Amino acid sequence: MELVLLQMFLAIASAMVVTSTKVMGILTFYGVMIYLLVKRENKKKTKKFKYI
Repeated sequence: MELVLLQMFLAIASAMVVTSTKVMGILTFYGVMIYLLVKRENKKKTKKFKYI
């Protein structure tokens, strides 16, 4: 009985680790995309200011 519980716990833990790494990957991906967009927008804004 204890062995079965341990196996279940390990299975759940490994599944949680996999999903958390996936979520972290997605979050980092979106973070990088947003960061690049913001950088590009800031560059455009600075160019506009330079023309003024």
